[in-house]
Amino acid sequence: DQHVREGSWKKAAGAFKSALGLHAAIGTLLYPRLSEVHAKLGDLPGFETLLRERLDDVPDEREASLWLARTLATLRRVDDALGILRRLLDRDPTCLAAHAEIGRILLREHRDEESKKAFEELLERLQPEPRRLACRGCGTQDTTLHFRCPQCGEWDSFA
Repeated sequence: DQHVREGSWKKAAGAFKSALGLHAAIGTLLYPRLSEVHAKLGDLPGFETLLRERLDDVPDEREASLWLARTLATLRRVDDALGILRRLLDRDPTCLAAHAEIGRILLREHRDEESKKAFEELLERLQPEPRRLACRGCGTQDTTLHFRCPQCGEWDSFA
């Protein structure tokens, strides 16, 4: 981050790239920074290469796949980006970020019918938050309606 503040984009890219191997989940923190640095360097194809190498090493890394798709979409290779996101969804249909990214890409491309379908699929995947009820007597909360509070025993107090 210090290299970024100094505008030393190549040094920042090298430092971020070397940090990728430190922990399996560090990509979540580093990919946005790497994307920014490569954009400043005018080297998004270099970021694409880095992400592809990462996916060769760790094929199921969700964040690397998401950032590769975002990068390809930025490089106007939309069908490649959508293909990566759809393969990610084949492996993990619950990946809400992939559903949302497909919708965003399709919207930017003015593919309105496809984007509508993508967002409908996303909405179907969202779990509705269960309705929370509370006892007026003691404040105990639950998602199930009780005629008698299991905590304080008061009747007809759940609302």
